[in-house]
Amino acid sequence: MATFSFELPTKWPGDPHAILERAWIAGGYDHAPMPTQRRYDYKTLELTREENESGTLSLPWIVRGECRVVATSTLRARPEPYRLVIELARGSVNRARNLLFALHSASIPTPEILRTDLAEIARAFGRAVLADDPVTSEAHALIVIEAASLLADRMTYSLTKYRLDARLHNARPLTTLIGCRLSNPLTSAESEEYIRCFNAVRFVPNWKRIEKEEANFDWSQLDQLVYWASHTGLAVSIGPLVDLSDETIPNWVGEATGDFPNIAAFFSDFVGTLVARYRDRCRHWELLSGFNSADALGLGEDDRLRLAARLLETSREIDPQAQWTFGLQQPWGDYLLDANLTYSPLGFADTLLRSGFEVAALELDLTPGANGSLPRDPLDVLQLLELFDPLNCPMDITLAAPLSAESTLALATVETLIASPSVRAIYWDNWSVEQTHSSTPTSELYPVSMERPALGWFREVRMKLLR
Repeated sequence: MATFSFELPTKWPGDPHAILERAWIAGGYDHAPMPTQRRYDYKTLELTREENESGTLSLPWIVRGECRVVATSTLRARPEPYRLVIELARGSVNRARNLLFALHSASIPTPEILRTDLAEIARAFGRAVLADDPVTSEAHALIVIEAASLLADRMTYSLTKYRLDARLHNARPLTTLIGCRLSNPLTSAESEEYIRCFNAVRFVPNWKRIEKEEANFDWSQLDQLVYWASHTGLAVSIGPLVDLSDETIPNWVGEATGDFPNIAAFFSDFVGTLVARYRDRCRHWELLSGFNSADALGLGEDDRLRLAARLLETSREIDPQAQWTFGLQQPWGDYLLDANLTYSPLGFADTLLRSGFEVAALELDLTPGANGSLPRDPLDVLQLLELFDPLNCPMDITLAAPLSAESTLALATVETLIASPSVRAIYWDNWSVEQTHSSTPTSELYPVSMERPALGWFREVRMKLLR
């Protein structure tokens, strides 16, 4: 049993309750969260977990107006409380320092001003630690968190620019696919704008809408979308064909909860019927998503792995030439705070790949808010890609901006993803308010307006970088 306690600040960047309810201790080779018990009042936070090992505290924090995950350095369990804001500042400085060291070790050019700024931030952290007045100490620490985060963003931008220039030097235009997820047909005006901005499209079928009654299928909307795409020259993919959310599972399937053979039969029948219908018009499929994190239909973790393997086998029998991917929700492992779930996203993917099923790519769903995910910054995303790289499998990415935030952070993340050679495709989750795929809507791109500059950014990327 390990206990970590923290003295809480008097000044917060947001709602203290919302921040502390999402605090967790992470550790291990993949820095995955571990089941954590938390207790707090207005002065102290106490976190307890079973493993008696050191770890890092992570929690959501408002940085320069946007929610991000901020973390401490590695801490050991001890009875004396840490000072929360000081430790978050220390972790922010170490994060920036480690990134600068990694860039230098890889001989990646960085502006000298970054080193100067890091030295100044380190001195500011020293003032925060040594200040006699707690209020002054806290104020300095909050400034350090903001400044170190900005510095990390600037260094990540330098790395992104270096890697993007290298990719463009070797192959221009880039083969990266960028598109949106659509579930409803577009108007003619939308269609024209879409084609100007993207070179790919992802259609999201909703099983609950398509098969409201068993064996009674309504393909009308998906037929319209596939017909439209066939005349646009866009790279088409369809998926996820199934996930385990309440919004997509038909009610009549839910009646089989706990009955694995029947559930597997229902899933296989729907997937097989859908693939057979569109196999001549689609070569790229996201077969399933969220099986790593969902706790639905009475299926345990091993059941979901068995179901995933069966669906892969069924799909390949129908279309052996197709390219198949499977998706991972909450790829940072936020769901592992639930003690009933033990497979990390990396562990789930590795186990499925070791089953002998070859897939064209893994799909990582980075959409904030979806199924409890927290927003991450471009450096977090870059480190996530590096974590999955040893699987030697290309990656597709789904992401968007939170509804209440500007899209600056998300667009910087898209640029980081484009610069990564391991990323095959990028899909923005929400084209418009009519295109809703989850119970947590994200900011939409269309219609075009001054308040929604992201679509113009995508149009410029399409013209300058992509096929």
